[in-house]
Amino acid sequence: MEMELTPIFVGFTLGILSYAVTKLYVDPILKFRSVLYQIDSTLFYYANCKFLISEKVISDNNLRENENNKVKEGKKELRKQVGRLRASYHETCFLYKWWLIFFKIDPIKTSTLLLQFSNTLEPTSIDHETKIRKMLKIHRL
Repeated sequence: MEMELTPIFVGFTLGILSYAVTKLYVDPILKFRSVLYQIDSTLFYYANCKFLISEKVISDNNLRENENNKVKEGKKELRKQVGRLRASYHETCFLYKWWLIFFKIDPIKTSTLLLQFSNTLEPTSIDHETKIRKMLKIHRL
């Protein structure tokens, strides 16, 4: 009887341990990486709308107003993602935070720059999108 319960107990213990590792370590890292790529996607979309407005590709005022509205929505989305970035960073385990420090990725400093970028209304001479991607080590092919 004792031999029959040992494999069950070991399987149950390993199942609990793997669930804990997944929930405490793997899920927060995946959430953090997901937020990084959501930021990249929003920056790309925002840059495209900004290009259409700044280069006067759109001559129709209604379309230009529509693109201006998309830029405003993109800025709101970036502000939301600043909060998500900070929250997901604080949720990750200390080993992953050391990993980020080793690769010189500072999500807190980047989130401050991202917030400043989302608050600007006019395109500036500083290419914030590229700087933010470099700080987060998100490389676009």
